[in-house]
Parts: sequence; C-alpha cells; structure tokens
Amino acid sequence: MCIARAWSLALALLVSPLETWSTTAEPERVQEPQGGGPPGPGGAGPVLRLAGRGAGRCSGRVEVLAGGSWRSVDPHSLDPDGRLVVCRALDCGFYVHHYSKPRPTASGPLWSVKFSCHGNASSHADCPAPLPSNTSAQDQQALYLGCTDRLAEPFISLTSTSTSTSTSESDSSSAPNVLGGHAFLISCFTRTVYTVKTFRLQVCGEWFLPAVNRSAHFLFPAADQSHRGVYRCSYSVEEAPGLFHDAASLTILTVEEPRDVRLVGGASGCEGDLQVRHQGQWRPVVHGSGRGSVGGVVCRQLGCGALVDVGQAPESPWPARPRPRPAWRFLSDCGGEEAALTDCGVVRPLHTADPPAQVVCSDILVSPNISVSSMMDPWRQGRDGPSVLKGHSFTVTCSVRPRYPGGSLLLLFSGSNGTALSEPNYNRTAHFRFPAAVSAQQGNYTCVYRVMYRSRLFTSRSSVLSISIWKHYEEVMLVWGSSPCDGRLMVNFQDEWEMLASESAGWGLQHATIVCRQLRCGAAVSTRRVVGRHRTRSLRYFSDCQGSEGALLDCGTVIPWPSDSSVEVVCEARQREKSEDDLEEGYSSEDQ
Repeated sequence: MCIARAWSLALALLVSPLETWSTTAEPERVQEPQGGGPPGPGGAGPVLRLAGRGAGRCSGRVEVLAGGSWRSVDPHSLDPDGRLVVCRALDCGFYVHHYSKPRPTASGPLWSVKFSCHGNASSHADCPAPLPSNTSAQDQQALYLGCTDRLAEPFISLTSTSTSTSTSESDSSSAPNVLGGHAFLISCFTRTVYTVKTFRLQVCGEWFLPAVNRSAHFLFPAADQSHRGVYRCSYSVEEAPGLFHDAASLTILTVEEPRDVRLVGGASGCEGDLQVRHQGQWRPVVHGSGRGSVGGVVCRQLGCGALVDVGQAPESPWPARPRPRPAWRFLSDCGGEEAALTDCGVVRPLHTADPPAQVVCSDILVSPNISVSSMMDPWRQGRDGPSVLKGHSFTVTCSVRPRYPGGSLLLLFSGSNGTALSEPNYNRTAHFRFPAAVSAQQGNYTCVYRVMYRSRLFTSRSSVLSISIWKHYEEVMLVWGSSPCDGRLMVNFQDEWEMLASESAGWGLQHATIVCRQLRCGAAVSTRRVVGRHRTRSLRYFSDCQGSEGALLDCGTVIPWPSDSSVEVVCEARQREKSEDDLEEGYSSEDQ
C-alpha cells in the first residue's frame, strides 16, 4: 500500500569522522595519438591518463600527453573541480582523494594544467583547455588521484518509540516493525567527501529534503498500514545536482496494533486506571506531570474520543493503604495533539504507594444497535437499505448492552421534512412502532443512547439506517361495485390479483375497516359473503387483526384456496382520498 502523505523534517545529524583511503595506481596504457601534444583553446581537450602501479585503472599519477611524450602534472595546477573533471574524462566517475609525491624521474619539466570549469561539466572537452606551461624545476612533486565509479553508499535508519534500525551495504536485510499510531523517523546520511545537496526518499512516491551535515530526516507522525513497504534513500551532490547516487533500502514489514497503553478497572476500555507497557511489563502510571495533555493523547491513541476527565484514584484509608508497588513515572513533553503517548514522553521505574492516574474519555459508551421489522410480505432489501410497503406498519428497534446504571434510548429521524427526536425510552431495548408507512417517514433513522455519569451526559449513536417507502403496487382493491370504495375484495398475491374467499370464519367488520382505511375510503359500512356459481381459484385469509392496523396483510396472510364464494366490502366514501399522506399518525413507543 502506498503512503498518502509524508511529513518531512530536516534535522542535523552528527556524522563520524571521514574514513579516508589511498592507493597507488596501475598505469593505463594509452595509445599516443597521431601528432601528439595538447591542443590549444577550443580544442578537444588534453589527453590524460593515470599512470603508475596502483589498485586499478582509476588511481595513479596524473599525466598529460604533450609533444609526443607523457608529462606529470603539477599538484597545484588542479583545483577540486578540475580533479573531478579528470576523473570523468577517464570514465572513472568521481574524485575520491589526491596526494603528491616525487616523480619517478627528476628529468624534464612538469606540466601545468588548469581546468577553468566546474565539476558538473560532462567531460573535460567541455572546458577551456589552456596551453601548457613549465613549472619550476625546484618543484619535483607529481599529482596522484584516486577516483571511483560510484559515490559512497548512503545509510538509512529508522527510529521510533518502538524500534530503532539502521542499514547499509553491510546490513541490508533488517526488517523492523513499528507500532500503529506511533511516530517514526526515516534518516538518510552519507560519508562522502563531496558536498551533499539533496536527499531523496522513495516508497511508492518520492520526497526530497535538502541535506544538513550530510543527512536528512523524514518524519511520519502516525504509523498505519499504508506505511508498509521498502524505503530507498539516495542523494545528489553539488558537483552533479541532477544525479542521485546509489540507494540504501529498509523494509517495514508490518505495522503492529499499539498495545502499550490501556485503561483498566472501569466499566469500559475508555475509562479507568492508566497503565503503560514498557520493556514487556504493564505497570500503573502514577498521577503527575502532563495531566490534561497526557489524558488527551491516551484517549486519542485508544480511539476513545476526547478527554473528559483526568485525575487520580481515591486514596485508601490509612489501615488499608497498600504497600509500595512497581509503577511508572511518566516524564511528559506532550502538547495534547500527539498520536501516541510514548511519542511525547518517557517512563521511568518507580516504587510507590501513590494511587494511579485515572482517565475518562468521551466514548465510554458502547454504540446501540438499530434494526427495522415489518409484516410486509415479501420483505424487500433495497440497495440503499430496507424498504417498507406504503400503508403497512413497521417497527424500528433500538437495543444496547449497558455498562452503566440508568440511561435512555431515543430515536432520531432525519427526512425531507427536517429532523425529529422521539420521546426517550428508559430500557435496554425500545421498539418505535409506525402504524402505517407514509412518504414523509422515508429517511434516515439513528438510535441514540444517553447516560448521566460523573455528573456529565455521555451519548453514543448507532449506525444510520435508511428506510425507503415502497409504492410498487396496491395490495387490495374492490371491484364490480359502483365505486372504487365498494365491491368484491381482491388481494395481490405474488403479483397476481385473486378473489378473497369467504371461507375465512374469522372475517368480520374489523377486517373490512382495515380494507377501507388502506384504500383511503373512510370507515367500513358493511361486509358480507357473496356465493358464485362455480368453484375457482381464490385466496383464504388467516389473521389475528384487531381492526386498528394500517394494512390487511399487517395482521394476516393468504394462501391459495379453491372457492365458489367471495367477500364484499362497502365503505362510507364514494371516492378514494387523493392525498397520500392523510393517514400520517406518527408513531407509538413500546418497550420491553
């Protein structure tokens, strides 16, 4: 996983003294070109070589071809930029060191060469080449150079409150782990003799910092799983600012869940005595410095919201006062915004009988559960949440497992007409019933749990439940009458309309009342059995209706049944009411 953002901080780092090395050179046999002699200004540059016996072709005595013979170079004629150009001209990379010593023979003049260019030239041919001149015969020293095709490999290290690891070419297999939520620092540094310009850190992206004392430090304030990966550190030098040399790598395999802070002895994990694990030991932290800022960091690290209170446990009476026990003393530099406690302080061992620090966070309450139920058949689960058939009753249930005495549950509704709260229910489970679903009840429902504790009001909320009102089809209708509000009763069963048989022994005026209410046809006037000539497929109705329900199938169900009779219902209205929401009756609260 890639890092979304890196915070960087450049700090100074003390580097150990430079380890220098020197070699004598093995001469590289360069074929003398036709004509010999160094060119003048505007030419292709002088012909160079490193002569003498050394460890390789890129170290030895600097010589220039002049007049058909090789001449040693005056040690004072090349500045640092010139030495770099010589190394590049010989395809030897970068200058490492130089020294001077007497020439093998004392005959002939030394050759003086001055390169008037900078080290970022691509080759010595890009630099003006002055004419050679003789050096005093009293100075019989020759210039020796050591070059390398690669700069010193950088070092990379990781520092955090949970681990500290460094790697180089001799130690590239280390794979540290860090604690989630804790800050960690990736440091890059090198021992090159060149002036380091910029450090680059690569891990699913690139970050750059200017070098300070050949080092740079990249700060990550809070580790999470996105910080896993391979970190590669490279650098550029002033002599070649666009070129980044080599890379040291460090792999973070896992980001462990932080388990070095906890609150114990309370009704939940978000309040209680503060304990810290250090060097494998859990010990209480005595109440002391930091206080509010320390408590705020603890609540944040535990995911328990904001700090409510911090103090110390009450002391026991003298006869029961405990003996001194192992504890931690926390030395704090916390500002309150840190992600982990040990990012802003250190612990020291202590033996004391003092009571431990106590912390209370805002999220001490568990979140309540929320669900919805309905007698609608079939029940539909939409893409954005459950759907309730219009006109049918439904019930929203809130429940919680309380850890504190008292408390109440209430239902928060947010719809097109604004936001409303129900009356609180003082039980661990509350049922909020809506007798007949209407369009205005479509929206978002949330259960809210409230408790007074330590003279403070704490609240927690459930997830949001989105309920839509389904208007897909009518469920009942009256046919073969003088208006839509009287006639034979038909029921929609599995998307097909069937007559309701009169064999249902319990059928009565209370059922007809439900039908008239559902059709928005006012009150029921009468209902009776009508006998036909032939037995046909019908529906038999089973119910326990009281007459106050909003829909016929809220309190009953139907099954296919052959019958030669049907049910007739007459309502007092002659036309169905046009308003869809005239039946809005709110809800009632039930508890258990």
